[in-house]
Amino acid sequence: VLRRRIELGVYDRTVRIDDVVENQGFRPTPHAILYHVNFGYPFLDEAIELGGDLDESFVAAFNAEDKRPMDDFADYYEDVPTASKDDAATIMIMNRGLSGGLCVKLNYSRVSLPLFGVWRAFQSGVYALALEPARPTDPAGPSEIARFLLPNETATYRVSVEIGECDGSGPSASTGRVLAGACAT
Repeated sequence: VLRRRIELGVYDRTVRIDDVVENQGFRPTPHAILYHVNFGYPFLDEAIELGGDLDESFVAAFNAEDKRPMDDFADYYEDVPTASKDDAATIMIMNRGLSGGLCVKLNYSRVSLPLFGVWRAFQSGVYALALEPARPTDPAGPSEIARFLLPNETATYRVSVEIGECDGSGPSASTGRVLAGACAT
């Protein structure tokens, strides 16, 4: 059973999703979850950049690649290592050319969602990109990242999405926090 609470405060720029998954069965059950946070046009265009707690070589390659819509583009998913030293990860997607610069930060726990990937579909007429924190399953049994839920056991997850402004060197608004990639909230 999935119980979900979605919060958005008045005048807030952050959407919070709190999920509790419970095994109400009588046997251990493989458990997996994936959050598909999807972006499209007009926010997603050729100027889109990624940043935050991602592997530097992936960020450099992604930010340099051609992101124009193509008729023959085959969509694909790519596992991406996160580089956070903390239990939490912040992944940023930025479009500095849209409305003076827009930035979205995806925050999640790397403990509860140990894998991260990026899905690209840059086909003409589709043109989408998704950030995907996940917990995979393995039918063979529990492992370091795959898990089973025992009867009546729960797993909890929190994902938040913040929308803010980009600037050239760091945040320009309320929190004053600086994260690589320059996103202000």
